[in-house]
Amino acid sequence: VTCEWGPELRTPSVLSSKPDAKLRPSSAAYHYVWTVTQDQLDRSNDTIDDSMVDDLRLICSFTRCTISIKCAEGFTPPANAIPPDPAELKAFKSDGLLAVKSLTLSSRIGLGVAKAVLSKGPRLDSMHLMDLTATDVLVLLGQMSTSGVPRELTLESLRPGDGQHANIRLLAIKEKLQKVKVLIVKEEAASRLAA
Repeated sequence: VTCEWGPELRTPSVLSSKPDAKLRPSSAAYHYVWTVTQDQLDRSNDTIDDSMVDDLRLICSFTRCTISIKCAEGFTPPANAIPPDPAELKAFKSDGLLAVKSLTLSSRIGLGVAKAVLSKGPRLDSMHLMDLTATDVLVLLGQMSTSGVPRELTLESLRPGDGQHANIRLLAIKEKLQKVKVLIVKEEAASRLAA
């Protein structure tokens, strides 16, 4: 089941999932897609109703739940665009995304969404990161609890240019990185970070 998920979906019924009775538990999966749009870039100091803050928990009983973050089709954010930090994700409890087992970030413009998702307690089995700098990758890993660091990490299409800052951050999270057992790198820049 794939659900397009975004700011317009604000109710607990949309954000809580139970498996379809026709699906076997071993094969059932829910895949949520957060799409970053121009509208999200334009919003400033976005808020949600106080009654919804720390109120929701994503439930995927007997299923594998994954989240992908991507740009809206046909939308190319400006090079200097600041990744939006969506207020909607504040509706989740601090452990509200514990059910999420996989996270894919396909564009740097989704970095704010990824940080918000990771702050809500997922314990990932796998994470696939694309279009980030080395420092971005290390910041994401650094904010995760040790128990939340994925066993499998894929790095692809990393942006060049911030090696010195990355080395400093790498020292700070070296212990967490030991939890990564499978590291897949897909080009030279990612290979340098992996080394």
